[in-house]
Amino acid sequence: MNPMNRFETVSNSLYDMHKVVMVIDAKVIDGLRKKFPQVHPLLFQRSVERATTCGELFDILTDIPNEKPLVWDEYSKRWATTADVTQSKVVEE
Repeated sequence: MNPMNRFETVSNSLYDMHKVVMVIDAKVIDGLRKKFPQVHPLLFQRSVERATTCGELFDILTDIPNEKPLVWDEYSKRWATTADVTQSKVVEE
């Protein structure tokens, strides 16, 4: 087996695993920063990274709960509160 072919296969499979990230216009982001000044800058940035459209970003920022701590719920594509601060899963024997 040619080592270069193996490298190409690995790099192609890694490329397929990455999500396509949409670049949201900086003017839209600045406007939403002004509209949602109560959202912590890190939480705002993580929301921008997870949004795929401007409308989805608006929905994410609108639906941020007031209670803390927060985790990202991949199923609903929203921030959600959690009772487990450590985010650890307990395994019972």
